[in-house]
Amino acid sequence: MEPLTPLVVAAQAGDRDAFTRLVARTSDAALAQARRTLGDAALAEDVVQDAMLDAYLRLGQLEEPAAFVGWLRRVVHKHADRRLRKRRERPAEVEAATRAPSAEELAAQAERQASVHAALDGLPEHEREAVALHYLAELPVREVAGALDASESAVKKRLWSARRRLREPAERMPRPAVATRVALFLAIRAGDVAATKGLLAEAPGLLAAPERWSDDEAFAAGTTLAHGLTPLVLAARRGDLAMVDTLLAAGASPAGMCACDAGETAVWAAFRGGHHAVAARLLERAPELADRPAGPAGWTCRDLARWRRDPALLALLGETGEPAPAPGPSPWPRAGRLETGLKAVDLWAPLHAGDLVRVHGAAETGLMVLLAELSRVVAAAGGVPVWVPFATHAWQRGELAEVAATYGLDGTVRIAPEGQLDAARSMARAARETAFTAVFVFEREGHRAQVDASLPGLREDADLVVRVRPWAAVTKGELAPPAHAGADVDLVTSPELAAAGVWPAIDPERSRRRSEGEGALAPRARAALAGPAREGLLAYLRQPFEVCAPDTGRPGEHVPRATLEADVARLLA
Repeated sequence: MEPLTPLVVAAQAGDRDAFTRLVARTSDAALAQARRTLGDAALAEDVVQDAMLDAYLRLGQLEEPAAFVGWLRRVVHKHADRRLRKRRERPAEVEAATRAPSAEELAAQAERQASVHAALDGLPEHEREAVALHYLAELPVREVAGALDASESAVKKRLWSARRRLREPAERMPRPAVATRVALFLAIRAGDVAATKGLLAEAPGLLAAPERWSDDEAFAAGTTLAHGLTPLVLAARRGDLAMVDTLLAAGASPAGMCACDAGETAVWAAFRGGHHAVAARLLERAPELADRPAGPAGWTCRDLARWRRDPALLALLGETGEPAPAPGPSPWPRAGRLETGLKAVDLWAPLHAGDLVRVHGAAETGLMVLLAELSRVVAAAGGVPVWVPFATHAWQRGELAEVAATYGLDGTVRIAPEGQLDAARSMARAARETAFTAVFVFEREGHRAQVDASLPGLREDADLVVRVRPWAAVTKGELAPPAHAGADVDLVTSPELAAAGVWPAIDPERSRRRSEGEGALAPRARAALAGPAREGLLAYLRQPFEVCAPDTGRPGEHVPRATLEADVARLLA
């Protein structure tokens, strides 16, 4: 781990990247300290933001760089204590803070915070700096003037101008064309009909435009990657009937296809996600699309309805009768090794009941497909998969529900309320009385400490816990350490294998149990990858997944462990 003292010295010399790394190294501890003092997670996050800004501005006053950690603790304490004093001065706020907020209040609070930060980011730099120092760091105008090397009257003018800008309606503020495109798709993801109408009034040409922005722009803005979806295809994929009606009323064509290679239409996306009302509405407008092939495998809506085994979707196409249930593997045991039937998992990183599994990798390596298939296997073996999402923006809410629907798991996976790990524990505890339970925690930045604190309880209440790296780390392809404290298994996807078309792209070097044993098959297979057996072994490990049958045109495979071991031993011989 990078030493702190050289980072402090570099940051004092003006290296902003060094200070960013300092924040990354110390923010979890600072957040834990603020939470202990305040007893309020949201206030603690605000205090840490204020403290980090204060630390940045006053870093030059620290005479001994090696004392940075203790110095930062005092800065955090100062800001937390200031918040506590304000609470005491206003009893009504104390009462409101001690009352447990409702889900609606938490959502509204998150919305307000996101809106405020977005609005501040839109200010000119000289105004943004003045606002941050005066309102966030709570410095008097005199000190702000000194920090910015400006007169007090100039600072007051900047603050006045910033307040005026922030009072302006968002639609009157200038917005670059790319930002408008991104804003439209984020509004659709958030289900914000009013914002969507306003953005289309501003730029009607975006009605048929696909998502198209660079990965770098997505990283910088913290948004989703662009996948070439049009507004109507995206709304249909999310099953948002109100948004679909809004876009149709604005002139969107049901026959319009996404800009991806698959050529998906909105009705095809609705059938794949099992969104009955949206599928019915779009078929009313364009019944001829029901049997038009689309998607990578050229499946029709009828093929999708049969794959989902959905009698309601089949009824929309004039078919009746109950589809046959899908066959499943043997129930999973509550102790010992688990047979997933996924060859690369069972070979490189075999799972055991009671494990904590850490999953990480890069974007575009099939990470979400792997997790979806693993969840499907849990359910097929009579178990209950529970997904725990986190959302810091409105457009992120419902992401996992959309993923579950896309992979045909919406009737299978149980999704906990956003960020509520205690609720996930309760769901797992209740299901565990009769079934094997697996909890999948999809982290977001800023929630690491919260997840860390909840892991012991989750492991107590679930038979398997799977922890998935935050979106930003996955999307940027940042490599995690090969092992994690407390994790029994690392399951990692490989950009190299993905680029070579080896699916599932499970990295054989970094995917492993913490202790495999000298006589285990996996080490022998890893060693063979350096020799002539490599191509044959990788070809054998290729495996179609049931959750992406609409993309491959092939049904999923389940390979018993005994078959896997015999086949690999034969290949190695």
